[in-house]
Amino acid sequence: IPYVTRYANEDFRAYTLIPVFVSRIFRHRNVFVRTDSGIEKPEDLQGERVGTTHYGSSATTWIRGFLEDQHGIKPGDMRWVEATKGSDGSTPKPQEYFLPDDFPLEKGPPGVDESELLVSGKVQALVAPITPKAFLDGDPTVKRIFPNPFAAEKTYYKETGVFPIMHAIAIRRDIADKNPELPKTVFDMYSKAKGAAYADLETTTALKVTLPWATQEFEETRAMMGKNFWPYGIKPNRKALDLVMRYTHEHGLAKRRLTVEEIFHPSTLDIMES
Repeated sequence: IPYVTRYANEDFRAYTLIPVFVSRIFRHRNVFVRTDSGIEKPEDLQGERVGTTHYGSSATTWIRGFLEDQHGIKPGDMRWVEATKGSDGSTPKPQEYFLPDDFPLEKGPPGVDESELLVSGKVQALVAPITPKAFLDGDPTVKRIFPNPFAAEKTYYKETGVFPIMHAIAIRRDIADKNPELPKTVFDMYSKAKGAAYADLETTTALKVTLPWATQEFEETRAMMGKNFWPYGIKPNRKALDLVMRYTHEHGLAKRRLTVEEIFHPSTLDIMES
């Protein structure tokens, strides 16, 4: 999403994308509320003050998207407070937004992170790409709005078929233009590497990740999402990519709505995994 916004707002053309999506994650687990707020479901966020570390981040944008599309809560239905720092030590980068003058977005107090905003009661809910420190510390005043985020995320996928995209691979445009075979070569390299990762997850000889039921989780994921549950290429990701274009424009991050074809290298538009 930062690439999309720079492309739309700053005419950023130094890099072109290839449809390899190396980071994806469902985000229902990233919505928190105060336990005394009376907020028990997403619809209760109507009119509430909602903190965030970065209104324009990929994670926050995907959360606003599913709150609107699945629960009827539009971005302007909440009063946003953007923290000046993150409880993980991060500092949000300044970003220009293209929002109506009366859009309810304000900066939080200097030096106060998103976790402190929630614990202090300055906000009643929190939408952020990170897990707030208060929740990690077991603070009893903080809880997730979805008691079982795993179940909520599976329901979202079953209803939409969308696996949210966080990051894509970019290649310098001048090098890609001079070497027209490069985008496909890089695409194939990542696809082959992903196949090896699938094989590692599938093996029962010795676990390749430090999770005791990784193999079971792998099998259950394939049963629900298909054999290639982390697909590369435009076609199997068209719906998710179109949502990115829509959300970035409608939520005030991009001054115009881009198309998928604009941002990906032309040689990769029809490429498919073997």
